[in-house]
Amino acid sequence: MSSLIVQGMSEPSETAKVLLHQMLKALDYLACNRYIHRDVKPANILYTIIPGEGYVFQLADFGVCNFIDGATTCVGTRIFMAPEVLQNKLTQQTPKVDVWSLFVTLAVALDVAGYRRKMDLTYQECIDAAAEAAATPHFVDLKDMAAIEVQQRASAAQMLVKFYNGQGLTTPISLVLELSTLKSSTEPMNINATASACTTGFTPSDVNPPHPPIVSMAREQPMRNFSLSKAPVRRRRH
Repeated sequence: MSSLIVQGMSEPSETAKVLLHQMLKALDYLACNRYIHRDVKPANILYTIIPGEGYVFQLADFGVCNFIDGATTCVGTRIFMAPEVLQNKLTQQTPKVDVWSLFVTLAVALDVAGYRRKMDLTYQECIDAAAEAAATPHFVDLKDMAAIEVQQRASAAQMLVKFYNGQGLTTPISLVLELSTLKSSTEPMNINATASACTTGFTPSDVNPPHPPIVSMAREQPMRNFSLSKAPVRRRRH
């Protein structure tokens, strides 16, 4: 979608809402199957326009994708990297690195706080740029995607529940915790518990990563304002 950004979107906010929904679905699908993409950015998101329906986005380029258990190296594109990847401590990464990257992708797509002029930054400048974007009025409801601490960052599943009433979830909704639990969480995340509950047929012996779903916009109901004020959600168990 880099070309789409350069050409300009006819309805940027509406297009960004569709992009957010479809990419959250794709990232939750990957996370539930124990994969991390690790290079989410505009250049790795393909799009097409279906007459009468609109944009359809698909996540692409799985060249540095890895299983959760094996994702420890510093890979990706610097400005889109999550803090824990930038630190390059060779610790186990989580699917939440993709959530951070999607937040930055949206910020670049809409040029929030002049993000497109911030492509060559130091580690701290990358963190500061995301924080600045998260503090803007139109992105403040997305700030959970850009939490520096992994334990306090939202998962793709949590964002799907927050904004879209869980529409498109692969993760069982009973395993999706309230976002409020992230604020005071100091316990390490149990990555394997959630991933093991998703049984869609992929095993560590698979050579190629699964293809994330191509989601038609026809049945989607994006939020009216890009500030994405909360939608009613179904009751979830802890």
